[in-house]
Amino acid sequence: IVIGVMQKNMSLAQAGELYTRLTIGDGLVSQVPALLISTASGILVTRSGSSDNFGKTFTNQLTTFPVALGIVSAVMFFLALIPGMPMLPFLLASVASGVASYLLFKEEQRNEEAELAKVEEEFTEMERKEPENVMSLISVEPMEVEIGYGLIPLADESTGGDLLQRIASVRRQCAIEMGV
Repeated sequence: IVIGVMQKNMSLAQAGELYTRLTIGDGLVSQVPALLISTASGILVTRSGSSDNFGKTFTNQLTTFPVALGIVSAVMFFLALIPGMPMLPFLLASVASGVASYLLFKEEQRNEEAELAKVEEEFTEMERKEPENVMSLISVEPMEVEIGYGLIPLADESTGGDLLQRIASVRRQCAIEMGV
């Protein structure tokens, strides 16, 4: 600023504006190559662990998260509004990434709706089916009980004996407790 005012005979405001722009421009020009080199290094480091095709991996990363593309679109739009920045390229990039984000978001919604409809269809199919009779799956093995003559009245239903019902009850209780 001092050089602009003293040697170039500029006003303080003109020198401040010009040299501020030049400083920012020089900083950007020197940082862009560093950004490209660090991005390439990051890609090489993360790429070494993957055996997939780079194009497929890159496309998969971009299309997996449509919200990220929406954020990129917004950032590009705001960069286009900054005075001194090239408006047309940033606007085109903003529109392209915004449209891609919108289309990917809609496709994701359609896939979710199709999956939800499939799950609902399976659920209604399960509801339509009659519940299976568990007793048909459980095979009841025959059981033989030998009792003496004194205990015959307990087994004889005509005389009020309920031994068979008690055995069935014990079997049922065992099946409930053991999950058989």
